[in-house]
Amino acid sequence: MQAETSPLPLPELDDFLDSSDARVIAEDRARQTRAALLAITSLALGLSGNILFHTSTIGINVFLFAVLCLMAVGGALFYFRRPIVWYHVVFAVPAALFALLLAVRLAPELRLFNILALFGCVVILLYFNGTPRFLGGWWFAPIGYGIELVMAAWFFGLQAVVPETLRWAGRAELDTRHLGTAKSVLRGLVFALPVIIVFALLLSSADAVFGRLTGDVLHFLLPASAEGIIEQTVLTAGFAVIGLTLLWTAIEPHTQTTVPMSDSKRGKASVLRLNIIEASMVLGSVNALFVAFVAIQARYLFGGQANITAQGYTYADYARRGFYELLVVSCMTIALLVAVEHLTYRKREEERLFRGLVTLMVLLTVVILVAAFRRLTLYEDAYGFTRIRVMSSTFIIWLAVVLAALWIAIVRHRPEILLAGGVIAGLGFGLSLNVINMDAFIARHNIERYDNTGKLDVDYLLTLSDDAIPTIVPLLDREDLGSEQYGLLYGLASRLVVLDYSRAQRGPFGYHVGEERAWQALDAYRARLEPYMGRNASDGYGWSGS
Repeated sequence: MQAETSPLPLPELDDFLDSSDARVIAEDRARQTRAALLAITSLALGLSGNILFHTSTIGINVFLFAVLCLMAVGGALFYFRRPIVWYHVVFAVPAALFALLLAVRLAPELRLFNILALFGCVVILLYFNGTPRFLGGWWFAPIGYGIELVMAAWFFGLQAVVPETLRWAGRAELDTRHLGTAKSVLRGLVFALPVIIVFALLLSSADAVFGRLTGDVLHFLLPASAEGIIEQTVLTAGFAVIGLTLLWTAIEPHTQTTVPMSDSKRGKASVLRLNIIEASMVLGSVNALFVAFVAIQARYLFGGQANITAQGYTYADYARRGFYELLVVSCMTIALLVAVEHLTYRKREEERLFRGLVTLMVLLTVVILVAAFRRLTLYEDAYGFTRIRVMSSTFIIWLAVVLAALWIAIVRHRPEILLAGGVIAGLGFGLSLNVINMDAFIARHNIERYDNTGKLDVDYLLTLSDDAIPTIVPLLDREDLGSEQYGLLYGLASRLVVLDYSRAQRGPFGYHVGEERAWQALDAYRARLEPYMGRNASDGYGWSGS
């Protein structure tokens, strides 16, 4: 008798549905867990921000908070396995550097640039960390994403994370799985608290410094008024939102817009197109004009003072005329080359002519930049250094870097080279001003100019930031300033009053390198400055030298 064979069981429709439901549930729980991790990390950043900035002025706390945020972003990218491109992620380094410089330099222009550079590096890190092409290959992508980060990213982050976090916290199995651990943590805190209190009281009695520190910590953790509680709550919430915005933006995929130069060059993306004849007319005519101008510059600016005075100008007057116009011409030339490259359709055999015209224009523009720099140095020799003049001369140097990057990008058909050159030049411009310590640089060179010419604008020196104070203070030992000495004494005494107050109020995380160096320089002359502190210049320390 043959055994009956039972047919293989076929999967039921419910099995497919159960598998699909399980996958959906798993994805939903993964989304909730991700949101909870982001929320917890953001709350930790919010508490850190409150600790760093509550009762502290702006100083080293900016750097510390920036490093915490960058570490959190890096951890999120690694934990959630987001794609990472090194030449975008590496912008975390200059971001931390410019955050540190906010605790080093005090010049308003440097502070503004350091903030903008920090923000720009963060935008590149958040939005382009996994993008293969540098900045997505598009000129204005960082600007658009920067606006989005300020205007909308925080809202999108809250909208995506908060509801999922609440769902994660409300899961029934969460209580049974983690209740034991939570109870153990609470019991440990209950047992540890009285022990910590006893030891803290004994140690505070043994050491006055430790006792004062313990009192400050208790005052911070236990605000004495409702205003203090509200202030710290708002501060914590604000920094938590900042942290959440950074984390969510970093791990959320973004659609990158890329417009390679080669597409527009072939006429596929632009309504206005130029052929090689039209482009040659534009470039050639501008080159002819530049050649005539450069010939004049070679005679007057590089040929010596006699050639200028023969035309009825002094050396300083000639240098003063047209510097900013030359700078504008150079910037417009860069824009013109970008536009012509973007719009010109050319065949392979026409490429050599186009490159030759571009190369000639770049070389002539370099000569114009040199002429502008030369004019500016002559003007500084005649009238002294100021912030705008120092920034302008530094800008010329880095503008030449952009020009070189543009030439390479056009010759090699690599638009990302211009993007990289622009970013490097922008960051290099600000970093250069920080490295030379702009206000101290101005004070030092104007004092050297005084040694050579006997001319010194003390009033302008006193308008410089505290970065210049250590350079200015040695003037108090000089006896050749005449009545200017009293103005210097009064101005520096006023600075010492402000620095004394700021130093007393800055808090534990408000330490600022530039401010501390300025205070130490003035404090060394306190005995000499004290008679002038809190007085007006017209109160009897007048300007007659009596």
